[in-house]
Amino acid sequence: MGVTNGAEIIDALGTNVGFRTLEFINGQTHLNGERIKLMGVEWTAGSNPNYGFAETDSVILANCKLMKDVNAIFTRQHFQQDDLFYDFCDRNGILVQQEVPLWGPETPATEAIQQIAQAQLGQMINNLYNHPSIFSWGAGNELRARDADMKPMISALMKRSRLVDPSRNAAYVSNTLTTSYYNNPNFVPDAAAEGDYLMMNEYGGSWWSIPTGKIHLYLDSVHQSYPTKPFFISEFGLCEPNFKGGDERRIEDLIYHMAIYESKPYVEGAIYFDLTDYRTHYPGTNDIGKMRRRIHGVYDMYGNPKPSMKVLREQSTPIEIQHVAGAEKGKRNITLYGSMGLPQHTVTGYKLYISSATNNYLNTKAYTIPTLKPGQRHGLKVDALKGEYYITIVRPQGYIATQKVFVE
Repeated sequence: MGVTNGAEIIDALGTNVGFRTLEFINGQTHLNGERIKLMGVEWTAGSNPNYGFAETDSVILANCKLMKDVNAIFTRQHFQQDDLFYDFCDRNGILVQQEVPLWGPETPATEAIQQIAQAQLGQMINNLYNHPSIFSWGAGNELRARDADMKPMISALMKRSRLVDPSRNAAYVSNTLTTSYYNNPNFVPDAAAEGDYLMMNEYGGSWWSIPTGKIHLYLDSVHQSYPTKPFFISEFGLCEPNFKGGDERRIEDLIYHMAIYESKPYVEGAIYFDLTDYRTHYPGTNDIGKMRRRIHGVYDMYGNPKPSMKVLREQSTPIEIQHVAGAEKGKRNITLYGSMGLPQHTVTGYKLYISSATNNYLNTKAYTIPTLKPGQRHGLKVDALKGEYYITIVRPQGYIATQKVFVE
């Protein structure tokens, strides 16, 4: 769009646009006609204490890149971000559920709140409509979605989003999709059931009074209560200092929960919470002032990785290194698989490197990996290295999809 002075353009404004289709067919997710499953992470903006919400472009982009460093192709945002964030997601393949900033059971369902929420929803859609990365509008997070006063408010927000933007989905993120309701005549559906798909925060073994051994049954009960709805895990993770155990426990929690989700054919995707430790006003922290935080991330507030970062990356890779075997002299055969878990999608344009260190792989020969669909297997012959070596697989945008160490 430009402003002209006769034949001369004196001012211009441009924006990014893109085209894609995302459909739910028989409870399954299809992107541009391909059956997929999603895996990602949420970034809580404003968490670097040096910037707060006055984040510079470089800080926003740095956190976006951290998302891709853990293989994110899926995220949700509790509140709106700078256009730079959505531009990055557009260009780097991250699907976004963008939400009205309503959060927590203490939120009242007063007329004033309803009016504000409706106004914010309209402004949100109007401001962000052009971004193809946004596939859905969210009506809030953990809002007492069974209560008689709150449920109509959530329903009205989803109804309004479909009216204003019928091209996108609508959803609500629930923590009250509770168990033991299947075939119960007194069953009161959660407001999330009115969404185009289910989004459920799952904290078995920590915030919830459910032991890890019963998470399987809990998920089954939710699915049986809403069997036609595509089912996504909208949050999972470990929060310190509320729950002790440090990053070692975070790793255990991550691996255990991912194993459960991947064992359930009806789980269409999951979002790890959180990318970084984040600043908060909620109680339970041991810090004061601008350092008051929840330790919930695979990076700290400044973007420094914890050991759990690489674990999340490996859990979220769409391509797996299954086997390394001998070949003729000076060669090795590497067996690769397209992931059948979370995520699940066709892999195209990836490259493999074999190097003596983690950080020098770009100085070595690049082996092109052919297109792999989920469940497909491919053997790749590479030059052998003696001693300890690393196999690194890199996405087309340059981010590491997986990196593993081997010893010859």
